[in-house]
Amino acid sequence: MWNSANSFQNDFVAKFDSIEISEKEFSERMKKYLDKTGTKDNILLRKQVLQNMINEKLIIRNLQSRNLDNDSISFQNKSIIKNQILINEFVKKILLDTLKVSEEEILNEFKKGNTNLRVRYLYSSTFEGAMELKSRLLKGEKFQNLSKEIFLDPALAKNGGDLGFIKHGEMEKSFDEVAFATEVGKISNPFKIKLGFAILKVEDRNEQNLFSQFDFEKMRTDLSNKVLENKIDKSINNYSSKIAENLKIKFDENIIDQLFLKHFNFNNSEIEKINNVKELPDSSKVAYFNGSNMVIKEFLLYYSVSSQRQKNRITSKENLKEFITGLIVRENILQSANEKNLFSNTDAILEYENAIQNYYLMRWKQEIEKNISSIKISDSELKKIYNENPIYHPAEINVSEILLSDKSKIAEVNLKLKKGISFEKLAKEYSIRLWSAENGGVLGFGTKDKFGPIFDTLYNLKKGIVIGPISVPPYFGFYKLIEKKSPIKKSFNEVKQNIKTNILQEKIKEKFVLNLQNLHLNLRVEINNDLLQNIILN
Repeated sequence: MWNSANSFQNDFVAKFDSIEISEKEFSERMKKYLDKTGTKDNILLRKQVLQNMINEKLIIRNLQSRNLDNDSISFQNKSIIKNQILINEFVKKILLDTLKVSEEEILNEFKKGNTNLRVRYLYSSTFEGAMELKSRLLKGEKFQNLSKEIFLDPALAKNGGDLGFIKHGEMEKSFDEVAFATEVGKISNPFKIKLGFAILKVEDRNEQNLFSQFDFEKMRTDLSNKVLENKIDKSINNYSSKIAENLKIKFDENIIDQLFLKHFNFNNSEIEKINNVKELPDSSKVAYFNGSNMVIKEFLLYYSVSSQRQKNRITSKENLKEFITGLIVRENILQSANEKNLFSNTDAILEYENAIQNYYLMRWKQEIEKNISSIKISDSELKKIYNENPIYHPAEINVSEILLSDKSKIAEVNLKLKKGISFEKLAKEYSIRLWSAENGGVLGFGTKDKFGPIFDTLYNLKKGIVIGPISVPPYFGFYKLIEKKSPIKKSFNEVKQNIKTNILQEKIKEKFVLNLQNLHLNLRVEINNDLLQNIILN
């Protein structure tokens, strides 16, 4: 229940029971919300933000009343949060003050976001193997042949490691960084990826040049933060490498072999081997460094609290050693941060309090999700929804293209097409999209996501019909429809899991609202409406 009141101190915006929301607390929250969303301040928005703050305090109180803020799960997560804040503070103190972001770097980041690259790649488990692949390519061998030796994925093996067009941020960071720094037609030097070491070739680059200064300015802060984040990552990696080098970490290769085989090798052909591996004593030393060591028990404890993303990276014994090296380096940084007493400053304490509050809110939701996820949903219920709301594979087209950058060539190509010269021959002669020109301009099947605004025009053509010139800024293109595929209804098995997930998500939302309503039962909230309306946000 909401009540207007002025019976309490003027610097409190709201209170209920023994809980108060101060003017300062509300102002900081409101300013953060406005900065993040770009929304214009108004009284209705202020009331909404205040309501969210009240809800959060009720949720945290409920969590605490059930002692879920002090159980083993919370204790472990609080420790992880504290350690991460310590590392953040260490990074700020040691690295951040020396890093600057230039206007050119911000603009380049913006351009990357408006650029698509067509990339093909090969990889090896070793740096030397990747160098050998590059050498073979430079001597004249083709991606199409080498990919058959490399990839288990039949599509990549057949198409020469062609990933199609990728966007900035779609691939892992090292891949993304190298791809966007490589010129069209060039082959990169080997670089580290999760699977080992890769080389890549940029076949084509599509840049969207139709952006305004307004678009750029709107994204400036986010772009600057992204550039700074990448610089911090690089600096941390360099700093960590120096620490690892100074620690002179050495591994017990026999223990590493057994540890990997027992815990990380999930190849079915290895099951018999795994079963024959003896249990490793908790005190077994897996790594040695500067007069100290890491034992199996310690490693497994760190591993248990690592993120799934980190765990998924362990696909080889080398990955396992990299993971352990990272753990040792991290502990070394934490020790240095504690020695410098970095957790005692006001910013760190405030960051910790905010992080713990966010964790409590997430934990409350997780408890709801845990109960809902166990609900059984019959196939008949799922099929009913499937039949009522069919889902389709999107329409696709395959076209040939002659892409021109020189406007003066348009009339020349148009005339030759009218004279009956084959589209494929002209694509090889004129098209600037070299990888498709080699195949007579064929672009391959794609959906609207691939072809963009011209998709509908091309889809509505009759097979074999040529259209053009069409503006595809900053270029011009002639197109011929080779084949098209109509939307196809997805099978029940294809969408079954998605339907189930959607149902459970709806049930979670319903339960969340219901539980929140229960927290408000018999609650008397006093609101200082005068103060709420008149707070000046600086």
